[in-house]
Amino acid sequence: ASTAVSWLAVGAAGFTGYWLVNTGHLGGLAVYEHGVGTPGMVAMADDAASVETSTTGSSDDVRVTFFVSNVQPVITDNCLRCHGGGERTKARLNLRTIEGMLAGGRSGPAIVPGSPEMSLLMQRITEADPDEVMPPTGDRLSAEEISAIAQWIRDGAAWPASAGS
Repeated sequence: ASTAVSWLAVGAAGFTGYWLVNTGHLGGLAVYEHGVGTPGMVAMADDAASVETSTTGSSDDVRVTFFVSNVQPVITDNCLRCHGGGERTKARLNLRTIEGMLAGGRSGPAIVPGSPEMSLLMQRITEADPDEVMPPTGDRLSAEEISAIAQWIRDGAAWPASAGS
């Protein structure tokens, strides 16, 4: 009887592994419920979702003013040549709109509002490897520009309601 149970466990583990690999390969996402898996990650996802609802705001919102003054020019000058939407959007990443940033490209969402450390955009602009850093040509972003983008993401990635949203 114990041999049958062992083979049943091996079969169940094999099926689960097959299902996870194929689901992930096809773009699926394993979702964890409260109390199952990694509750800390669920809490972070819930926090990020609550911040995402405030990504568009009125023009008198100080976060939007900060974005327009300090972040949007950096993105326009350094990112949109390759990630500006249209036919030749590299890595399928469109940084012209907040929806494009949240949807992300081949590697996932570019930003996680409220969490610069989990945002791929921050990881790429601070990358030490010259073959991986963004932007790939020209000067690296200044410490001030990187700090402004981090602050914008930390504050919820507010975006003007009329600017590509």
